[in-house]
Amino acid sequence: MSIAVGRGFVPVQDLIEVTKGGDDANDGLTLEKPKLTIASAIAQAVSEGKGGVNVSIGTYIENIVMQDSKRLDAESSSLTSATPSTTVLEAANSSPVRLGFLSGSASNQIIYNINGKQRTLLNCDTFVMGTFFGPLPTGQTGINITGANDDIPVNILNGEVRADSSTLISFTGSSTTPPKIDLGSFTNFGDNITLMSYNPSDPLQRCTVVATWEDDVATAVTGTVLFDVQAGTLNLVSPGGVNVPGKTIAIVRNGGRFGLSDEAVSGNVEVQVGGEYQIAALGLQVGNLDLQGSGNIFQNELTGDLTIGPSAVFDGIIGKVGGTITIDPAAITAGNVNGIINGVAYGTYKNPSYSFDYGDFSNLNDGAYMVSSGVFTSPTKGPVASEDLVPESITWGEDNSNAGTLEIWSNGARWGTAVKTASNKASAVVVPDVAGSCISASENISIRWVATVGGNRMRRYIVNLNCRRC
Repeated sequence: MSIAVGRGFVPVQDLIEVTKGGDDANDGLTLEKPKLTIASAIAQAVSEGKGGVNVSIGTYIENIVMQDSKRLDAESSSLTSATPSTTVLEAANSSPVRLGFLSGSASNQIIYNINGKQRTLLNCDTFVMGTFFGPLPTGQTGINITGANDDIPVNILNGEVRADSSTLISFTGSSTTPPKIDLGSFTNFGDNITLMSYNPSDPLQRCTVVATWEDDVATAVTGTVLFDVQAGTLNLVSPGGVNVPGKTIAIVRNGGRFGLSDEAVSGNVEVQVGGEYQIAALGLQVGNLDLQGSGNIFQNELTGDLTIGPSAVFDGIIGKVGGTITIDPAAITAGNVNGIINGVAYGTYKNPSYSFDYGDFSNLNDGAYMVSSGVFTSPTKGPVASEDLVPESITWGEDNSNAGTLEIWSNGARWGTAVKTASNKASAVVVPDVAGSCISASENISIRWVATVGGNRMRRYIVNLNCRRC
């Protein structure tokens, strides 16, 4: 048996090669004849119908405009530009980009721009805004999203913001598929930095950002706002934590919604009127929470001040507040504060947590005080409150159905009343004689029966008084 052996398969070169020792006069079809610049290679890929560009190790100082359906493989290379007011990298449709390093060092620059591009992908190991030496640039935008027709996977392993008065991500467009932006670990060395300005044109737009942020407080002393949420819903997942002590994690403006998922964060949160803030479960926030909008918040500890404004809506639990708690009475009166804060229950969380039982097998005559634990009570004698309490409701059961009034007394004075209907078993709400008053800890609590018609009795009665903490 014999086997004929030919020249074998010769693969077709689908990428245009670029090296620092190349020449743009070359065709770029082999590493022996590479291009010198990425821009020239992209143009060659378009004219030759190739899939894209492969860039060898090196630093390329260029301004790149990607072309539809062409990819850029430069995972061992650096792309940067010092040209002012110019985009360093412009995205295109279905044109994935892989970079080892991407940066811009001039003021008023956009480093990466996405404007209505479909299936645009950026994978970047290191993303840097600004310079490592000399004065820091100002007015930079790291990633500018002004419109997108599909998901926008932006994946950055780590980065630094060495610029002043700049924004890492500006999102003003919309996407039919919610984008997920993974920023990895970032550090900040500039002043007046916004990590993400989120103001999509579609108010129903939802976006998820995965980021770990560590602020250098020694040099970045003013103006840091990580997330400025102006519209739509922005969810932050921060597995490595957010650490901007004394500065602002998020401003949530009217029409914006912000969700935070993490075990611990350091920094302040400001929720303006009309903004919404959600925390599913947070261990520790080292900072202040100013809630003027609405919040669905569950966290173990807030070390700073808690402010709940007159128009705010609070639902949830904050286990421990280390600073000052300021809750506007208007929010409580409107029934908009429903939760437990520092162990104190508000609104719908004020479920009866203390109960007192009264009952006897004999009759209770008109004007008499009930028996508690086998002992007759009086205006100054009865079970003692262990905390400051507010009686809220009374339930009763008896062998008679006379109507009347059940009066709550404490320390020789009547505290409030509940109307007993003509029924053997029912309940009633306790109305205080003085709105907002409490029965103080160590004071007695007793109940007096007053019949609607003189002489009417309660027979073989069992009465339960339900209270909450004041």
